[in-house]
Amino acid sequence: MNDSPQTEGPYSPDKPGRYEVRVTSLSRTYDTRTLPIEVWRPEAPSDRPWPLVVYSHGSWGSRLHASAFCAHLASHGYVVAAPDHVGNTVHDTAAQKTAREALAKARDYRPRDVSSVIDMALSDGALSDGTLGDGLATTSNATIDADRIGVAGLSLGGWANLAALETDARIRAALPFAPALGESPLGATMRENEAALTHCRLRAVPTLICAAELDRLVLLPALRRLFETLPPPKQFVVIKNIGHCYFVDRPAECHERMRREFMTSPPGLDGVDYQAIARSLPPAHELLPDTSAELATRTLGVAHFDAHLKNDPRALHFLEHDLVPWLNTHGVNTESLFETL
Repeated sequence: MNDSPQTEGPYSPDKPGRYEVRVTSLSRTYDTRTLPIEVWRPEAPSDRPWPLVVYSHGSWGSRLHASAFCAHLASHGYVVAAPDHVGNTVHDTAAQKTAREALAKARDYRPRDVSSVIDMALSDGALSDGTLGDGLATTSNATIDADRIGVAGLSLGGWANLAALETDARIRAALPFAPALGESPLGATMRENEAALTHCRLRAVPTLICAAELDRLVLLPALRRLFETLPPPKQFVVIKNIGHCYFVDRPAECHERMRREFMTSPPGLDGVDYQAIARSLPPAHELLPDTSAELATRTLGVAHFDAHLKNDPRALHFLEHDLVPWLNTHGVNTESLFETL
């Protein structure tokens, strides 16, 4: 069995793929940084290398925050590796979370973290003999195809996707969810994120930017401007009636936790009115149900990477012509702009 696109039956990126999924915990040390890494991989032999997707979590998040998304990709024939961006995770101290200097450092190391995970995945023996803990391939051939590497991520992780496009030519497709940049109630930090990207010459890599209509942290006008600056091929998808947290596991729970923390124990970046942001957020029961948001996210992930890492013409057709009506029939109102070369 291999991971070639299936041609029989309707194209169904929302459904679980044909592979069982194995999850492994590893670590990677480079320079002075040691990164915990979670890996999801297809549990099946293959006569060809697998495509790789590196997932980058949001600021103060965790490599496990989008486990369902990563597992779904793996079931469709991808090895997915998600590092903890140490220094910018849920486990880091309150002092780190409130320091602008810490966020500035994160802008430096996050793209390097992504490239380090790619280095690990392509290392001779690292994926086949268990030299890194359990290894990525002790019971299945998880050799990585160096010509089929993608990145995905949320918020500052989405920003890291874009930054890594400039610094790592091995990346062939990107799926940033609500990349953190531009004018925002979060103030200077977001403008600094955008300024850091303006110094980059973004390569013509197939990129799908996914935005949340009711995001109060990463605003739609900023992401529309970003889309305009990207070279094609590119796609811009806006999912209606969701907020910033609706691209991770248990989105309603995450959304309500953010509302509560912004009101009672805000992170504390200077000049940011977190309580005003919290008051602007609708309660989760008024937003898209978790099941619908998760359906949209996993469908976009598989279709985008199938189209641009596996060159599946059905996936490309789905993204360009069928995505919006298909999601609408499943209760997810969406708009999409698509631009090919």
